Amino acid sequence: MRRHLIVCLIVGMLLGGAAFPLETADENAPLLLMSRYRVKPPLDASYEKVIGEIIAHYGAHRFAYPIYSYWFEDFSALFLTPVRDFADVEAASRHADAVLAKMGEEALADLRRRETACTTSMDHQVLERMPRMSYIPEKWKYTRAGDHYTYWAFYRLLPEKEGLFCTTVSELVTYLKTLDFGEVEIGWEMFRVRLGAEQPLYIYCSRGRSMVDFFVQTEKRHAIAGAPLQRFVDTMISCARAYTPKHAWYVRELSHLPGTGTADPDRQPVPE
Repeated sequence: MRRHLIVCLIVGMLLGGAAFPLETADENAPLLLMSRYRVKPPLDASYEKVIGEIIAHYGAHRFAYPIYSYWFEDFSALFLTPVRDFADVEAASRHADAVLAKMGEEALADLRRRETACTTSMDHQVLERMPRMSYIPEKWKYTRAGDHYTYWAFYRLLPEKEGLFCTTVSELVTYLKTLDFGEVEIGWEMFRVRLGAEQPLYIYCSRGRSMVDFFVQTEKRHAIAGAPLQRFVDTMISCARAYTPKHAWYVRELSHLPGTGTADPDRQPVPE
């Protein structure tokens, strides 16, 4: 029987304490649990209602782990939950089971039935933050007080090009840090998929207060960074067997943000 968002977004990835190579990773970088659901277009409103009920239940019963909800233009939904490490994945699952048990078997079964009826497929992955491949200027860390636009790029790499990709992105970050961008507010985070997908897969995520804001800021950055920036980007794309950009929106009211009073995923503490 498949596991759902309401069983903590993650099971199917609880593979125990296996070791994973970290040649290109930051050993102390926290992990993120990611679940993606493909929603049937005629039922997108029904699916939002189901997610709203789940999030309300988590809030009412003090679920300790944040859940950040993103809704894509292609009728898919993506959910992120930060954890410390793989042991914390199991702890999150146990905590979710305890919280969901308070719903009652009949109500939980009904939510699962309605969730399944609204979706065509799903997948679960464990992501690792890649700080040396992320460019996060201080001005970009504005508080996410409400919904905002996010830009995602999925790099499915040629295995033999993974090293070149990682080196190129790191060098791009170093180059951008030498420039004065003035009032330009644009950055990105890079994630590496550790479990749950054909690898190597890297995910780029940036954001703006709106889609217009994002592309205006991006154009300004490109104007300042000049031709070297485009050469870096061309090399990154050349390392991929598939490169897929996507547009999405962070939805505050369908996210669960315990304990901080802020809607900024970057400032959420990992629960004790």
